[in-house]
Amino acid sequence: MTQRDQRVALGVLAVCFTVLAGVACGDDSSPDQNVGDQGGSSGAAGASGGGNGGSGATDNGGSGGTGGTTGTSGGAGGNAGTANGGTGGTSTTTMGDPDEVVRAACGWEFRCCDEGERAFRLSPFATDAATCATRLIFEMRQSNATANPYVAGPAAPGGLLGRLGYVVNLARVDVSAAGVQECKDYWEALGCTTEPDPDARCNGPAAADPCALTNLFTPKLQIGDECTAALTEGGIYNDVECVPGSTCLAADHPDNPNDVPTCVKRGLQDEPCTQDDDCDFNFFCNGAGNCTEKGDAGETCSFNDPTEPAPGDENIQCKAGLSCNPVTLQCVESCTLGFTCATNNGDADLACPADSGCAPLEVAEATSAFRVCTALGNSAASRCNSDADCVATRYCDGSVCQSDKTNGATCAAQNECAAGLHCDIGNTGNCVNNLAATVACTNDFQCGPASAGCLNQGTTGFACRNNKLPNGDECGDSAACNSGRCELASEVATVTTCVAGAAAGADCDSIPSDGEALSCRPGLLCFGETGGPGSGSCVQQANPGRNCENPDEDADDEMCANGSSCTDQWDLDICTDAAVSKTNGGNGLTCDGS
Repeated sequence: MTQRDQRVALGVLAVCFTVLAGVACGDDSSPDQNVGDQGGSSGAAGASGGGNGGSGATDNGGSGGTGGTTGTSGGAGGNAGTANGGTGGTSTTTMGDPDEVVRAACGWEFRCCDEGERAFRLSPFATDAATCATRLIFEMRQSNATANPYVAGPAAPGGLLGRLGYVVNLARVDVSAAGVQECKDYWEALGCTTEPDPDARCNGPAAADPCALTNLFTPKLQIGDECTAALTEGGIYNDVECVPGSTCLAADHPDNPNDVPTCVKRGLQDEPCTQDDDCDFNFFCNGAGNCTEKGDAGETCSFNDPTEPAPGDENIQCKAGLSCNPVTLQCVESCTLGFTCATNNGDADLACPADSGCAPLEVAEATSAFRVCTALGNSAASRCNSDADCVATRYCDGSVCQSDKTNGATCAAQNECAAGLHCDIGNTGNCVNNLAATVACTNDFQCGPASAGCLNQGTTGFACRNNKLPNGDECGDSAACNSGRCELASEVATVTTCVAGAAAGADCDSIPSDGEALSCRPGLLCFGETGGPGSGSCVQQANPGRNCENPDEDADDEMCANGSSCTDQWDLDICTDAAVSKTNGGNGLTCDGS
């Protein structure tokens, strides 16, 4: 399909979407506005408020529509043709409107994502937050479609909008007014994407997700009712549709007597059981054969084998999201000291709060099974598996935190030496001072962690530098250049220097040593290159969500500045919404508000 054909198809889709928007908004139709003596019919009940009555042709105007789900009053009476206008509509107050959540999330998309990102995530015919919301509200309220065409962002499968539009059946749940308000507030207060801190730690126990489906809705399906298998309990959340004391089981589950997903009985407190699966969410089957509620934070837990406790083998269990500390035998909240952050030699320091590490815990003479959040080690008695488990003046020798070594001390690894020193491996074998800027070097670690490294300066050799080399400086490889390009700048150049690269429309190649042409600047593609000097021409790459046909009008992955594939999404050849890297002229962020 050519891009012109795609634009025609897109136009058809846009027309369909406009018609769809009219249906979803409950507009009165033209024939209804000319219904003889009785006037027009009532306007349909919309998602927010009642419609207005139609105009009467010869007598009374139609009555106003019924108020919508937000508790807004009914619409106004219709205009009289020759007599009186109809009666205004009545108000129905149904607290909690998930439409508001959809509008808030669409509002974030249009507040933070640029036009191209939105085109990929929401389709090009979602021209503003209102049309975005109209489409998804239609899917949630009036369509029974389950095939979700969205592939990225909150409207994609697994995202909030995707689940509301294509998974949730509003007839099977009751809306929580408080939950809807919390989720709406969350989206309206949510800032655009910012660059993450790679060393950021969690900050106490995870707060409840205001937009979890279990917060937005309360279940109303009874035992034996057909349910949605995708909304069964899992992780830290209970069933969305099935009432407490039941769970949604797939049609092929041995406990389900029906050939459709069904709400099946599960035990609550003190009800009989033979295994944990017989009990409802956050209950377990105790040794006496009764369902028992799992422990809250600070309550007692225990393991089936108290002499050799194993992760996941508790006989008195903790509620979802908590862990049982094998030493204190208490349920512990996430991101707090004592929480099991990893098991079986895993590591997850970022799952622990500031000033702590995910350190080995000695249990039953072993230190491999449990890793728990532990205050940073400040002595040789402190267990560790990495330097992140120790205070700044200590290093981890693989088992405990040792004091950093001083200048002149024998060393075997870089982490053993104190700040400002490095281990002179292969030479003296001692901790020595880091090298100053411009001093000759052979390895990055000699220059210290704050430097740009040991850079290749071409014929002058390697030296420690505080910053990468600017354009025009001699270089020995592209990694030494701030531009990322080290080439012969011209046919008469005798040494390679850092260059900005060829501009759009200029000849290009990927041969750094020919001097006839340069590689392209960030965000440009050397199109048509055959391997020979100057055989290509620099063309602008496409940003996220933009047309990725090359100058020959062929879909081309290399045309995408973000390095993604050129996808056939919404019947258009466009790049995905993946971020453009800093090395290719972007900032590495998607939907950052720019």
